[in-house]
Amino acid sequence: MEAEIKKENIKKYQKLMESFFKIVNHYTVIEKNPKKYGTEEILHKLEIHTIHAIGENPGINVTELASWHGITKSAVSQVVKKVEDKDMIKRYKAPDNAKEVLFRLTEKGKQAYRGHKDYHKKIDTELIEEVAEIPDEKYEFLLDFFEIMADYIKSHAEKRR
Repeated sequence: MEAEIKKENIKKYQKLMESFFKIVNHYTVIEKNPKKYGTEEILHKLEIHTIHAIGENPGINVTELASWHGITKSAVSQVVKKVEDKDMIKRYKAPDNAKEVLFRLTEKGKQAYRGHKDYHKKIDTELIEEVAEIPDEKYEFLLDFFEIMADYIKSHAEKRR
């Protein structure tokens, strides 16, 4: 009997993972192509999401950006340099700590930030409405499941670094 339960659990796991990776793969296709978000600058996924993170959290630092993205501080530093070179963000020193570097959006960065929000408002509306229909207990389950997946994938990614 125990072997049957184990096989059943494996099948359930495999179905969840297949669905999860379909989502990831489709999302990757959408996000792979750089876009313009209301400026003449073409921005890649990590660049616009860095602009978005700074727009949502003015005064964010490299460590916080790395945590927000789920990537290393070194990777954040590279993308920050690219976005800075496109005149989308500015760095400045924290008023209470001259060693800490913080980031804010430039006017062009604010324009891209607004363009990115508008883009998501347009493409996400239907899904937002469907999510709103999910009963709270199912929503909480999904949230828990995604946190388990995120922690699991993060721990395996960290082992490979």
